[in-house]
Amino acid sequence: ALDYLGKSQGIQRARDLAAKHANLAAAAVESFPATDDENMRMSRRALVELTQRVITRTK
Repeated sequence: ALDYLGKSQGIQRARDLAAKHANLAAAAVESFPATDDENMRMSRRALVELTQRVITRTK
């Protein structure tokens, strides 16, 4: 199974798809209306950072 995954580039394709969806999620968060609430801004930043951590983590 691992040999097949390597030959089919399945792992890389899965990573690419995950990155695409993470970027879409981050863009959705960025499109939320502006707010003066500091807690809301912190939460939004955390969500965007989380999308990047998910695609850059090694384990």
